[in-house]
Amino acid sequence: MKLSDSVDRDAWVEWQIKFVQKLRHDTLAEGWSFNFLREAFDNEFPRAYKTYIAGMKRAGNHAIISWMIHNSPESHIFFNNMITYDADLVRIFNANHISPRLIDRVICSFEHISLDFCNVEGESVWYVMRDPYNWLASWVNHTHCDNDSIERDIQVYIDNVQKSEKKILYNEWFKSREYRNSLADRLGFINNDTGINDVTNFGKGSSFDKKNYNGRARDMDVLNRWKKCVEMPLYKDLVIQHYDEFEKIANDVFAMKCPVSV
Repeated sequence: MKLSDSVDRDAWVEWQIKFVQKLRHDTLAEGWSFNFLREAFDNEFPRAYKTYIAGMKRAGNHAIISWMIHNSPESHIFFNNMITYDADLVRIFNANHISPRLIDRVICSFEHISLDFCNVEGESVWYVMRDPYNWLASWVNHTHCDNDSIERDIQVYIDNVQKSEKKILYNEWFKSREYRNSLADRLGFINNDTGINDVTNFGKGSSFDKKNYNGRARDMDVLNRWKKCVEMPLYKDLVIQHYDEFEKIANDVFAMKCPVSV
């Protein structure tokens, strides 16, 4: 658990331990599901505005979530990659002398899973998408990428594009202040572009630049990562194998063509 400087660490650590223990106990009886998690959050944070975000790793999830938190001055709890009862990370912001029941906003993310997990009537998650060529380049270049499961990862990426109802386009978010303003309005806050140049610690920073561009993240060449992998046999083979699906996503969603010579 990591907290901002303005919160009572001991009280929140004690709360988190109890909350996770309760989730674990109830999960053993009921099983883990998105509906179970949603009900647990509704009970624990009755007044909070809840935002659920899914996306493949290396799709820009952490940059966008960090931007959301920086531009909303309310109290926040962020649960990172909560695909089980115990999130990868929990962070608390602007919550000094505030109990969990009074938290303003809860953000919960899920990484590298099928959107079928979140298929609950009356509820949909925001799905962060990056164009297939730059997403794949960043993913195969990351230490967490397993060549034995890369085909499964690509299929989940393709399937989720079709299943997503509320898309956040990382490419547009990175390029366009107007897009960020519009997205912020839909998410319920005003965009001031605070923190837009930060490189988050989540996910160990960029696959290519780590945290070298922290403070000037806008200078990173995130829309041309494919150039770093264009001579990599694995990358090029995967683009060729999934050329039709990638081109359809690139054309329909990102209005772009395949940049890789195949």
